[in-house]
Order: sequence, then structure tokens, then C-alpha cells
Amino acid sequence: VLLPSTASPNGQRGVCERWDDKDGRWLVKLEGGKVEGVRPEHLQPEKPQAWMKTNVVPARYRKKRCSIKDTAKRGVSLQQLEELGVLIEGVLETTDIVDGFSGKRQTWQIINLYTICAYFVE
Repeated sequence: VLLPSTASPNGQRGVCERWDDKDGRWLVKLEGGKVEGVRPEHLQPEKPQAWMKTNVVPARYRKKRCSIKDTAKRGVSLQQLEELGVLIEGVLETTDIVDGFSGKRQTWQIINLYTICAYFVE
């Protein structure tokens, strides 16, 4: 999320970690690591990737269902991986995604996990 400049802590980026029922605020971990309680009206979602404007994104990809901090406990089924691959391949056929490191237009044949994470996962 991006916090608008009118909110404290002033336009910083952060990740909503969990909802605090008692205070009616999201606990947001800011880029520097500090956690702040922020009311929902002071949160602004980051702008979606450009490819999301021109491609149909399945509902299951639009909502983050959980967060698992310990990467050793994360997993994905082969079916989920295949579905993500179909989505990525379709997007790459219709949308120009240029890797910021190499400067190359990404295709199904050359895209790597770093680029997939940056554009499709995070």
C-alpha cells in the first residue's frame, strides 16, 4: 500500500500485515521496518501493473489470501504453477514487459523467476 501524504507517516510505502479489531486499524509494516497502526481511509493501494489494465486477471489472483513469513513453509501445487504459467504466457503475448535489468522485452522463452516475481507475484 501507499500511504497518502495527508496521513501519518506521510506517503511511505508499506505492507498491511494484519487487522487490529481493537483499534480499527491495519498494522502496516513500513519500508524501514517500523510497524504503524493506520485507519483504512488513510490507505491507498499501489497502482496495479500496467498489464492488468489490458488483460483479464482471474479473481483468485486479485486477492492475497494469506501471508506466510517463513519461506520454507510456502508451497505451490503443480496445478497452481501451471495456471500461473498460462496467465503469464497470455500476458506476454499481448503486453510489452521490459526487464529493468537487461532492457529486453520479455517473452515466454526468456522470462525468468526474478521478472515473474516482480511483475506477477509481488
